[in-house]
Amino acid sequence: AATFAALCVVAVAFVPAAEAGLATLLAASAVLGFLLFALQPLYQATIAEYSPPDDRGLSYGYTYLASFGIGATGAAIAGFLLSAVGTDGTFLALAVFPAIGAVLALSLARSWVGGTGV
Repeated sequence: AATFAALCVVAVAFVPAAEAGLATLLAASAVLGFLLFALQPLYQATIAEYSPPDDRGLSYGYTYLASFGIGATGAAIAGFLLSAVGTDGTFLALAVFPAIGAVLALSLARSWVGGTGV
């Protein structure tokens, strides 16, 4: 959940960072890259922990379908948002997706810790 929350912060701060100059933009881009690559092991560990052993391969397949198949539409969505609401609005709207991920991660962690399991 912390990584998703950090992605929200970076998405909201990205436009001001870009307007502040090249060094700030590069720093924000480096943080964004680090956070995106930090998500991959979290995805793998979450699937391994919460999916039934017999369906684990299918769970990994659905995860990669969502990441690379459905996720490829992100460029089209961002392009539409850019033309509709501008740069600031686009990054604010894109911050909603990791916010949803943070909420889902917290609810999953709480259900697991609370003993209800999956």
